[in-house]
Amino acid sequence: MLHPRFGLVLVLLLALLPRLAASDPLRPGHWELVTIVQPQISSVQCIVLVEQKDGQWTATLAAPHPRIPGQRLDAFKVDGKTLTLTLDGPVGKLTFVAELAGTGPEIKGFYGDDRRLQMAILKPTEKSELAPEDLSRALTVPEPMRLATSLTARLNQLRNQHLRETDAEKKTQLAQEVNDLQKRVNEEVPRLYREVVSRHGDELAGSFAAMTLISQAARTPAPANEVRAWIDAVLRASQPYGDRWVQEQRVRIAEALRTQPDLVPIALELARAVDQGSSGQASLDRQSRLLNLLHGLETKAGDETAAAKTKARLDKIELALDQEYQTKVPPFKPTPFAGRKSPSTRAVVMELFTGAQCPPCVAADVAFDALVDTYRPADVVFLQYHLHIPGPDPLTNADAEARFQYYRQAFANDMRGTPSTVFNGKPAAGGGGGMANAENKYGQYRGIIEPLLEQSAVARLELTAQRSGNRVTMSAKVSDLASPKDTLRLRFVLVEDSVRYVGGNALRFHHHVVRDFPGGVAGFPVADGQSVEANVNLDELRQKLNQYLDDYAARRPFPKPDRPMDLQRLRVMALLQDDETHAILDARQVELPPATAQR
Repeated sequence: MLHPRFGLVLVLLLALLPRLAASDPLRPGHWELVTIVQPQISSVQCIVLVEQKDGQWTATLAAPHPRIPGQRLDAFKVDGKTLTLTLDGPVGKLTFVAELAGTGPEIKGFYGDDRRLQMAILKPTEKSELAPEDLSRALTVPEPMRLATSLTARLNQLRNQHLRETDAEKKTQLAQEVNDLQKRVNEEVPRLYREVVSRHGDELAGSFAAMTLISQAARTPAPANEVRAWIDAVLRASQPYGDRWVQEQRVRIAEALRTQPDLVPIALELARAVDQGSSGQASLDRQSRLLNLLHGLETKAGDETAAAKTKARLDKIELALDQEYQTKVPPFKPTPFAGRKSPSTRAVVMELFTGAQCPPCVAADVAFDALVDTYRPADVVFLQYHLHIPGPDPLTNADAEARFQYYRQAFANDMRGTPSTVFNGKPAAGGGGGMANAENKYGQYRGIIEPLLEQSAVARLELTAQRSGNRVTMSAKVSDLASPKDTLRLRFVLVEDSVRYVGGNALRFHHHVVRDFPGGVAGFPVADGQSVEANVNLDELRQKLNQYLDDYAARRPFPKPDRPMDLQRLRVMALLQDDETHAILDARQVELPPATAQR
C-alpha cells in the first residue's frame, strides 16, 4: 500500500508533467521561420509542420514563401540539442541552426549560408498557410529608435528624389533639403541611438543601435571605451542566437572598424579571438573571409611577422577556392556558336550592368561568362559594368555609372537596377537569379544574340590599338554608312579581361570589366570616312579609379579593402552608336598583349 506522503508527491509530479511538456522548446505542430534583418521588421520565410515519428523528429514544408519560386525543404534534423533546417531555392541552400537549450516557446538561432547570415527564430503558429500580407511583421521598438530610423528613411527618400529629378530648379531645391536634413541626421541620430543602447542595451533594439553606432565610428572617430561598450551590447544580445552568430558579429564589427586607424587594435583583437576560437571545421569561404580581414588588420597594425604568416595561410585557401570554383562554374557546358547563316559581318554588342555585391546577379554574370566562350570576338563584343548595387563595389567607376544613366534616361522602365542587359543599344532579358538559373539565362541571351548576328551591316568600323609600356593608343575609322546622321558617336572602351574579386555574391572572377571610356563617355562625333584617335595612360587611369573609390568610400565604406587593378590583360573596344535611338550600328575589339610580354 502506498504511503500517503508518497501519494501526495506522485500527485504533484503528475500535475507538473503537462507543464514540463509545455516547456519543451520543440513540440509537434506548425512552426514559422522568421528572420530579423532590421530593428523594426521581421520576415517570415516559410511554415513547416513538425512531427515526431518512432522517436524521431521530422518536418514537411507546409507553406513555402509565396515570393520564392521553387522553395523546398531540403533537410530537417535534431541531433542531440542541435536543430538544423535547410531550405533550397533560387539562391541555393540556406540553413537555420539552433540549440534546443531554452524553455520558452521560441527557438532562436541563425539562418543563411557562408556568405550571408541573419538572426532567426522558429516560432510556433496556428497558421498552416502564408499570404503575402503575412510575410512582413512590424516589431515594437523604443521611441528613440523609431525617431532615428524615420529620420534616416526620410533622408534616403530625399536623396532618391534628388537623383530622379530632372528640373534644374527643383533639383537645386532638393539638394538644399538633402543638405539640411543630413546635418540634422548627423546631430540627432547618434544621440538617439546612444539613448537606445543606454536604456535597452540587452535587447534586440539595443544591439541594432549599437551596431549602427559602431558603423558610424568607422567614419567618425569615437572614444575606444565607448566603442567597447557598444561591442559588449551587440555580443550580449547575440548570445541567445548561438555561438556561430556571436562569431559572425565579431567579424562584422572588425570589418566595420578596420577603416578607423585608432580602432584597428580593437578590430584586430576581435578578429584574433574568432581565429583562435575556430575549430578548424569552418568552410573555405569562411576561412578566406576571416584571414583576409586578419591579414589586413595585422598589416595596418604594423605586425609584419604575423601578417606574413596569415598571408601564407590565406594563399593556400584562395588557391583551393579558385580551383574549386573553376570546376563548378559555370554549372553547365557552353556550346560554341556554329556560325552565321548570312554573309553579315556586323558585330553584336552585349552590355551587362551588374555588381559584385548582388546575389540576384549571379545567373546573369555566369551566363555572361559562358557567352564569352561561346562566340568569336569578331561576332560579339561583351562589356560588363559594375555598379554599387546593392552595396559598394570596387570594380565600379564613374564611367560605368554614366553609361548606366545614359540608358536609364532613355529606358527608365527597363533599366531599374542590376542585373540589366542591353543588346546593340536596346535593353532586353533583364533580371537574373541564383546559380541554378544561369543556364536558363544563357539560353535566353543566345536567343537574342543570334538573330542579331544575321542582320545586315549598316556601317563598317575598323579598329587598331596597341600598348607601349603604360600607354595605350587606339584609332578607329568609320565607313560605308548607310544613313549618315549628326547623332552618331564613336566610343572607345577599355576593358580588363578578367578580374579576381570576391564580393557578396561569391563569384570569384569577373570578365570584360569596363575600366574607362578613353576620350569620354559621350564619345566623338563621327562622319563617314572619318578616323578618330584616343589614348590612355594606365598610371593616370589607376590614379583616377583610386580617387573615385576614395571619394565614394568617404560616403559609404567598402566591405573589404581590396581594389584589384592589375590592368595587365586589356582589350580596346570601339562602338558606333546613334545617340538619338541608342542603336549600336557596329563594334570591333582588339586584345592587347600584357605589358610584361613587351619587355
